This record gives sequence, structure tokens and C-alpha cells, in this order.
Amino acid sequence: SGPGLERIYRFLCAREGVNPSCWRAAHIGSAALREKGLERQAALMLIDALATVMVNNVLTMGCWRGAVIGGGVVPRLAGLIPESRFKERFREVGVLSDALGDVPVWLATDTLVGLDGARKALANPNLASRVIAKTPSVRSEPVTEAHRSQRQRDHDD
Repeated sequence: SGPGLERIYRFLCAREGVNPSCWRAAHIGSAALREKGLERQAALMLIDALATVMVNNVLTMGCWRGAVIGGGVVPRLAGLIPESRFKERFREVGVLSDALGDVPVWLATDTLVGLDGARKALANPNLASRVIAKTPSVRSEPVTEAHRSQRQRDHDD
């Protein structure tokens, strides 16, 4: 997440005793893609942590058909995935490594695809018994291109 990248970056700066050169996730991500430094270290740490969370969820929930990386930050950092330890952290988990070798991981470039899927799941009457809490703030109408554009502008600022 953007706030996660910001926190990791601030942590690394504090650990090194340097003042952060940027504060927003979009700027940290851009710097990470351009040059080596604390921004890149933060981005790689975020990607590595994501792999750990994803593999834990695949194992916990039995998502053997695959997992999707969504959101706004990681798709923008996709160029750093080969440099990260994502593959090792996702695939090498001891006795279950062989089983995880067949689990595909997809990268969604649509920043709202995860929210769209959650909205559809909440609206699905066949899944209603599984919903723990539903707040009135859940958008019932489909996310439009205008929503996507505004969300993108908000993220880029």
C-alpha cells in the first residue's frame, strides 16, 4: 500500500539517520524505479513483505487456483519485482514449496480491480451468509471510468 511504502521509507531513513528526500508514495516509487537508494530499498522491502502475506493467505485459505496482486502501488513498482525476493518468498516455504510451484500469481494493472471484486462479492446473494459486517457506505452502483480517473488523480497527488 502507499502508506506502507511511506512508513517503510521513513523507517529506513530514521535507521540510517538521514532526512527523507520525499514523503509521498508516488514520489518514493518513482525514485525507486530511477535509482538505487533508500527509496528502492523501501520498495523492495514492500514487495518482499507482500510475497510473505500472499503466500500465508494462499496457504491459509487454500487459494490453489491463484492469487492476484492489485492496488495502485505494486503495479507501478512491477519493474522491481525481478530484483526483489518475491519469487523466493512466495515459492520457497518448506514442505509446501512443491504445491506452491503450481499456484499462479497475476499482476492487475487496474488500480480498482480489487475494490470492484469486493463490491461484486458483497452484492452477490449467494455470498450474503459469509459477510460478517456490511456498512451502508458500500457503493452499490458500478465503479465508473470517472471514479477510476478521480481515484488515479487522488493517488498521483
